Amino acid sequence: MIGLFLLLTVVWGSAYQVNIQTKQSAIDEAAARAKWLTVFFSSSVESTLSYADDYIKTLRRNYLKEHSLEAIRQHLKAIPPNKNILSHITLMNANGVPVLISDGRKERKAKPGTHARDRGYFKFQRSNAQDSVFISLARKGRNTGLVTVRLVRRITDNDGKFLGVIFAAIKETQLLEFFNTTRMGPNSSATLVGLDMRIRLRKSHRGLDGIGKNISKSKLWMHLKKSPAGLYRQTSIVDGIPRLWTYQRLANFPLVSVIGTARPDVLQTTVASIRNTYGISALISLIAIILVILAFREIAASKRIAREAAELRRTEQELKARNELLQRLDAALQEAEAANRAKSDFLSSMSHELRTPLNAVLGFAQLMSLNPKEPLTDKQKDAVKMITNGGQHLLDLINQVLELSKIEAGKLDLSIESFSPKPVLEESFALANKMAEPRSISVNNLSSEKSLPLIRADLTRVKQVMLNLLSNAVKYNRDGGSITIDAEQTDGQTLRISIRDTGQGISDKDQKRVFEPFERLSRNNAETEGTGIGLTISKQLIELMGGTVGFDSKLNEGSVFWVELPIGDAPSPSDNQTRLDQIEKAGQIESSPSGRTHRILYVEDNETNVELMKSIFDVHDSIELLIAPDGEQGIDMAMSLQPDLILMDIGLPGIDGIHATQALKQMSATKDILVVAITAAAMKHEVERAKDAGFAAYLTKPIDVPETLRVIQKYLASDNPSEPNTPSE
Repeated sequence: MIGLFLLLTVVWGSAYQVNIQTKQSAIDEAAARAKWLTVFFSSSVESTLSYADDYIKTLRRNYLKEHSLEAIRQHLKAIPPNKNILSHITLMNANGVPVLISDGRKERKAKPGTHARDRGYFKFQRSNAQDSVFISLARKGRNTGLVTVRLVRRITDNDGKFLGVIFAAIKETQLLEFFNTTRMGPNSSATLVGLDMRIRLRKSHRGLDGIGKNISKSKLWMHLKKSPAGLYRQTSIVDGIPRLWTYQRLANFPLVSVIGTARPDVLQTTVASIRNTYGISALISLIAIILVILAFREIAASKRIAREAAELRRTEQELKARNELLQRLDAALQEAEAANRAKSDFLSSMSHELRTPLNAVLGFAQLMSLNPKEPLTDKQKDAVKMITNGGQHLLDLINQVLELSKIEAGKLDLSIESFSPKPVLEESFALANKMAEPRSISVNNLSSEKSLPLIRADLTRVKQVMLNLLSNAVKYNRDGGSITIDAEQTDGQTLRISIRDTGQGISDKDQKRVFEPFERLSRNNAETEGTGIGLTISKQLIELMGGTVGFDSKLNEGSVFWVELPIGDAPSPSDNQTRLDQIEKAGQIESSPSGRTHRILYVEDNETNVELMKSIFDVHDSIELLIAPDGEQGIDMAMSLQPDLILMDIGLPGIDGIHATQALKQMSATKDILVVAITAAAMKHEVERAKDAGFAAYLTKPIDVPETLRVIQKYLASDNPSEPNTPSE
């Protein structure tokens, strides 16, 4: 067996070395060919540029002899430029205004107001006292539609006064003609680069691309300092393809020609040879293995029966043990699936039961603030705002419960944005005051007087963490104690928010267990409310947002818990104004241009939700709201009254909202009526099931009144009720 192993090692090692040499030979051959192609490419480009340069210098001499455009016209007619090389000739005066545009056969006039005073080539020639040639970036002509490179010369009189410029527009097809006929693979490229490190013209498998790009980071410039021609390897700065680059600087023009040969193209030519080498190695290995097997066959024949019998007995035992294990695993899997379904059902039920009453709380609070017929006093507005803030926080906590499964699976969704921490701290400070007041604990917010930077995090999660830390500071404090909230920017571009209390503190031996789940380290933990997972969740949330959590504590003196969060960027003022405008506009539904009344059918069994919706539409004279208490009556009313829009609850008695919507979509009389879901069912699978049923939009309770009115306005935009609107995404 050792001999067989050595033989296989030699065979496959040799095959590997042969293939390495094959690849290297292919690369060396490609490099040699690319060098020659670069020489020919450079020669072709220089010949084309020289033709264009000589032609415009001849025209310039004729012009300076007589200072007459007629001399140029006569020369153009007598010796017109090669149309395969040059697109046209343009002469501009000292102000950059074209005075002559001709291809030698036809002259065209420039559009009024046309000038090139702001063009790079004109600025260069006007400011450059030397008679230097300027080669522009390739660009597509507005009139000809051809991609050309402009070779530009300045025109001066005998006294050196600048009279203008003359340029020849060279067709890119002529400059790249040699490359197009000799390219070295589908991913090869040809580039003309100016000595200012900007690409003048480039063609690759993607066509013309990278024109005007600055390639100052290319290795070309390091090699160009050493030699005017050569090669180097580098991944393309333009398209990211690794290539072997061969270059040559043009002798008479400020350009470098570069040919790029893609490594994958070169190696593709070696695939057949490599396959043959490995195929031969595999055949030799197979023959060797067969010979060894045949040699050992006779030796192993005498032991085969005993071994097979022993293996059979062992296999029977393993199969028996495996079957028992599979049965236990199957039972455990069924239990786990049942537990998971029970958890999902519980979360879904709890979400629905909490959202239904919360819908009334938040809905009526929003309605009170949006009712133009009964405006609120400032004191009432503050009260409504506190109701809304408290209800919204409760809604956020409900959503966090729904995401417990995502936390366990590592799929928690965060809404990271830049925001000011001061409102969060002030709101947390107000809630902490309420919690601390019964025990005469004073709460101080030192951060309120400071100018704090924005932080980048999830606002809801930050508020959740702050309330958890403040709740702990109250629960584990002493009566008559104090809590101090502070914030300051660190040297590491983070904001540290600290909460200090005068409670019992944490002993040194317990400090390492502070962030472990279900650890309650209070000496009176039986009397203190809590689950023991608040700090664990807070730590995980802060770290998911890119922050850190820590604490310092001394027994019988108190503790200070702190979080550090990244500094954020300031939002654009226009973004804030746009959001305010959207909220203001969403408060009203525009009347129909024809003046007719829109009819909306609301299918809902909860009286509180019905009253809320009636109150919302009470201020809209152009809306007639119809109510159906269950799915069956909703279907009957939709068929008989033909509403413009249907608002459908999901959890209805009898037939639920999804089956009711499916029934409406199957009947010709109601299939074109748009249906919007307004429901407390917010689980992901419930939303997907509703969308599959054909709902145009899906709104969750507690409803956001401005957003609800915006969606309704969208689907009532057409005066033709039989013409369905496009469902929202």
